[in-house]
Amino acid sequence: MAGDARLFVLATLDRLGEAHGHQVIREAAVDSLARWAHVSQGALYSALRKCEADGLVSEVRTEQVGRFPARTVYRLTDHGLIALEEGRDRAWTRTGVPADPFDLALSVSDGADAAVLRTVIEGRLSDYSKALTQLRTDYETLDDRLEPTARAVFRHVLMRHETEIAWHKELLDTVDDFGTQRAPLEKQ
Repeated sequence: MAGDARLFVLATLDRLGEAHGHQVIREAAVDSLARWAHVSQGALYSALRKCEADGLVSEVRTEQVGRFPARTVYRLTDHGLIALEEGRDRAWTRTGVPADPFDLALSVSDGADAAVLRTVIEGRLSDYSKALTQLRTDYETLDDRLEPTARAVFRHVLMRHETEIAWHKELLDTVDDFGTQRAPLEKQ
């Protein structure tokens, strides 16, 4: 989401004081941003450029280190600090679980072949299980280096994966019930 990328860019510049785009990307990698937010590297670069166009960040200097390309260093403006606080306030109050396209596909699969659905569900269950195993390994490796807020977010992501696994297991137990075709609605 564009607002999430903008919030991360502004918060990172607020924390670091000054940074170029590559540093913001590196911070996103260190924070494992992709695990808990739908923000890509490209979205962060786009958000940084948009923040500059909107006067939320300003160019401080351009620097070149060794053979690396020249990089523009930015800092937060007063307007950027206000936008950061407003963005954080909006994020604090925004609740909900993001829609999963699988739910739509499942909801329109009445009468589908149970064996096909079982294979799909088992595949998703396997993917979630592998992801959870990797998350647990990463969490154990990073735990002593994580800030308390990062630790809390990591735990939230772990718990969401655990819930997905439990739901997929429950779904497998009921997949044979999905063979009934839904009756069409009567015309009015």
